[in-house]
Amino acid sequence: MLFRAILIGAGDTTTGLFVTLARTPIAWYIEWALMFGRLGLPAIGVRGAAIGVAIGQIFALAVGMWVLFGAGAAFDWSSARSGPTSIFSARSSGSRGRRPSRCSGW
Repeated sequence: MLFRAILIGAGDTTTGLFVTLARTPIAWYIEWALMFGRLGLPAIGVRGAAIGVAIGQIFALAVGMWVLFGAGAAFDWSSARSGPTSIFSARSSGSRGRRPSRCSGW
């Protein structure tokens, strides 16, 4: 999931793990209930499994958005760069916008 990749890139590997550990049993429980008609829900078979997976993913998305953008966010957006960047933008103006033939100094 995208939010998990963003958190891992920012150095936070445990939050995505905990969201996945919470999402999986929720999805399994809803899948079971919808596949076999438990808890007063209709037995809809494979469609129930698909709906359970979708509900689990929506839960993970909601938690991920809350982690990234909510109060006490784990990711500090103030340190993010604004606008597109290029690996060639730091080079001297002598290249006149052309791509250099080799990458020296790396």
